[in-house]
Amino acid sequence: MVVPIGRPLIAEKKVKQHQFKSLDYYSFYKYSELDIKHLPFWDGFNEDFKIHYDKYNKIYNLLSDKISKNQFYNIINFRLSYDINYMRGFSYIADKQYFEDFLMLKKNGETFVDIGAYDGYTSEEFIRHCPDYKSVYLFEPEEKNLSEARDRLSGKRDISFIQKGLSSRNQTLKFDVSGSSSKISSTGDVTIEVDRLDNLLCGPVTFIKMDIEGAEADAIEGAVETIKEYHPKLALSVYHKANDFWKIPEHIFSIRDDYKIFLRHYTEGISETIMFFIPIAI
Repeated sequence: MVVPIGRPLIAEKKVKQHQFKSLDYYSFYKYSELDIKHLPFWDGFNEDFKIHYDKYNKIYNLLSDKISKNQFYNIINFRLSYDINYMRGFSYIADKQYFEDFLMLKKNGETFVDIGAYDGYTSEEFIRHCPDYKSVYLFEPEEKNLSEARDRLSGKRDISFIQKGLSSRNQTLKFDVSGSSSKISSTGDVTIEVDRLDNLLCGPVTFIKMDIEGAEADAIEGAVETIKEYHPKLALSVYHKANDFWKIPEHIFSIRDDYKIFLRHYTEGISETIMFFIPIAI
């Protein structure tokens, strides 16, 4: 049995090199009917797909290129069938996440908002792509992660390090500390402060990245005025909840409908699906 769920194809290849028989975890989970660890993020997906098929179909038709449509189709079918063959065309390229050519980022003048910054890696990549940037707002509620981000970006200019989470309103919430997968949770072992993005920015932004382990919908609700006024490029995680594939774009289009949508997936398994919203010039 091949257990890794982020790089199952790589694991499968290594196992076959030793001529072992293997079964991927997705198939084992589906057919064994054993009480084993369930797959994260997929709870309720099949039911949601049946109920909201028209919404999934609408988003599919709105996707702006063949790669987006092909990846959307394969991920949907992978979730429905647990058949790893739908992922054969994917590879583990998480290091290339967020900075696609269609973003058309400029070398100078960009303002980046890194929501769920972890250790600052994505902000560092932004600076590499946009060396003459205007400013960076880095949001990370976990103290240890924020400290690592400060160290990583030491010497870089015009960065605001903000130890807060983003949500739909100002409040204190419980937080489950678990590295890059830290998240807001009712069973969390620490508390964090969260606020609306609209309350924390003090000027225009051009690019917002968001990966906050399922709290994206609330954070978008707290960024309505920012999105409405500044029309930034958006790179939003859409894999943490079963209905993210249609609900997040529906939410964005309720704020502004002048965006093109692209989708890219950066692993061989269930995680790191990003939906990009590119402003349509008027």
